[in-house]
Amino acid sequence: MEALKLKIFDVLTEKITVSEFENWLYSSEYINQKIKGDSLFFNVVNINYREDKSIKEL
Repeated sequence: MEALKLKIFDVLTEKITVSEFENWLYSSEYINQKIKGDSLFFNVVNINYREDKSIKEL
């Protein structure tokens, strides 16, 4: 979960773009393994990152 928190922080502090975060999120084997057992991972994956409000939701 720490890796996810760090990536979210990177997006919120504009160190990486939302698009970069989205690419990392969907290609992360770690996330794919964790999504089934943790609602935070599920909620983060289900955000539509192409919408303007995605940063607020994150």
